[in-house]
Amino acid sequence: MTTFYSSLAPQLARFLAHKRALGLTYRNEEWLLGELDRVAAAGASDRAIDEPLVRRFVGDGTRGSRSHRLTVVRQVARFMAVEDPDTFVPPRRFLGVRRPKPVIRVLSRAEVGRFLNACNALSESARYPHRRLIHGTALRTLLFTGLRRGELLSLTSSDVDLTAGVITVRRGKFGKSRFVPISPDTVEHLRKYEDELRSRITTREAGDAFFPGPDGRHACRPAGLYWAFREAIDIAGIAHGGRGDGPRLHDARHNFSTPMRSAARTVRLAWRSKPWRWAWRGPLEVTHGASGSRPRRSTGAPGRRPRTLRPMTDARLSAASAGASSAIGSAGTSASSSGNRPRRRSSRSTRRAIVATSRATSRSVGGGAGSKRAAPVASVVNTPSKTSV
Repeated sequence: MTTFYSSLAPQLARFLAHKRALGLTYRNEEWLLGELDRVAAAGASDRAIDEPLVRRFVGDGTRGSRSHRLTVVRQVARFMAVEDPDTFVPPRRFLGVRRPKPVIRVLSRAEVGRFLNACNALSESARYPHRRLIHGTALRTLLFTGLRRGELLSLTSSDVDLTAGVITVRRGKFGKSRFVPISPDTVEHLRKYEDELRSRITTREAGDAFFPGPDGRHACRPAGLYWAFREAIDIAGIAHGGRGDGPRLHDARHNFSTPMRSAARTVRLAWRSKPWRWAWRGPLEVTHGASGSRPRRSTGAPGRRPRTLRPMTDARLSAASAGASSAIGSAGTSASSSGNRPRRRSSRSTRRAIVATSRATSRSVGGGAGSKRAAPVASVVNTPSKTSV
């Protein structure tokens, strides 16, 4: 734990303990708190936190780190303002600092192919003889599982179940845990990777890192994985736009989620265009609308009976098809026995057109707007108009 030396040392120590008691790791922020303590010791200010101190602390950072520095000093100032009302709490846009939005770079199919080939061509060194195997497999796993960099590096051998094809993330973002399924191709590749790694490092145990560093037990460093990523995109011929312009290592997560969003959009479009051909109905609670209209979501209005749609199995689908065929056959028989009378369509637009035509024709015949019942359409087609009478 960092030791603080300035006049803010007690408050900074209590603030760091408070944040970690809430479940936050605060690793990078701990280093920034040390920088704030250094600036406060150099300034020798009598007050807790004043505006000149905040200006010096935020101004010492680079262009990309100023927003993070401003966020940390705001949190500290708000924490200290509870006991000392004279503490200066900087606004969100202090000194015109804004958090830059990163540019998300999604690779094309050709670029993904070249990137995967480049993962197998990484360089090695005498200090890290297994770098190509470990970093290359780690980059492939990031691309095909959508894991974050910290989640990937914190995996142990017991967290990767290749028999069930599931990765267990113990402490992800905000300290949450989850299960991540992996594809059969990735399972096979990870199985070959684990066998090759065990043949090279014979002293591995169940609690060791799944992607170890040079010692073969502890996890490899995030900076080392980042530079392996930069080397891979250079080999693949993918241009890097510089800091903030990407492609970034985190963009592998976006590359994983983009095909899933496209597939979900295709499913939604298929449901909207031809819902009767979609087999899975899902547990949505809907209400019956007018005849011939699509089911609508339940609004909780009284008088409507909601129902829950069940998954459409093969037996239910065949029974529904048979029932629809029999209903069509009976409708055709009744129409032929009624003197070839055309069956009225159940389309809402057609019904509206019929009603509008009937009202207009009734007015032209002389029924007027006060008529309780409009004349049928078929009976007024050959009737002379009011002017001809």
